[in-house]
Amino acid sequence: MDMPIYYDFLINKRISFDVDGVKANTAPLAVRIYNEKFNDKKRTSDLTEYNSVFRWINKIIADELKSQHIAEAIWNDEFVLTKAKPIGGAEIISKLFNDNGSETHYITSRPGVTNSATITWFEKWLPWVDKKYIHTSSVMNGIQSGFKANLIRELKIDIHFEDSVRHAEEILKESPKTVVVLVRQPWNLGYSDTNGNSQLIIAQDKRNVPRLVAAYDALTKKLV
Repeated sequence: MDMPIYYDFLINKRISFDVDGVKANTAPLAVRIYNEKFNDKKRTSDLTEYNSVFRWINKIIADELKSQHIAEAIWNDEFVLTKAKPIGGAEIISKLFNDNGSETHYITSRPGVTNSATITWFEKWLPWVDKKYIHTSSVMNGIQSGFKANLIRELKIDIHFEDSVRHAEEILKESPKTVVVLVRQPWNLGYSDTNGNSQLIIAQDKRNVPRLVAAYDALTKKLV
């Protein structure tokens, strides 16, 4: 694949990417662990919403809090975090911004306890990324509500790539000047922007086009 064009309008822009579902393809491994644990046969395509794994578990275990803890443990399993392959186009788009001098951050709501495993993954797949630009939650365990949106606001991020509809909406509310590009995944395919937010760009789900390349293409077509 040829390197995409780096456009002048990106010069001096601060860019950020989510990690799970945007850079690291953790979903297939998380589904695999769920299937092994609960003797099920789910597929990645069955992840029709952001909290699908929790919903599956909660149908088996009535306790919502326990189900949530198990789902979080699956997503944050070291095997999932270190063995996941990159999302299609993740390497080439990261290299594009890196080579052109953009200040590029990687912001995940993974808890702080996953920091080492997250860095290990970047060292393997995106070794040019400086560790100081990799941000995990300041809470060691569990989910820190609003972490991603607050940090994007504090860093004055111009463009953020995201796969979670809920997080995208939180970012647009907390940091209204940030352009958010929604990277297509099974859990957001049913989403459309009914409010017509000019700061939200929804990538198309194109066959044979890597997801991050499709997202970058949507960005450039909107802003060039």
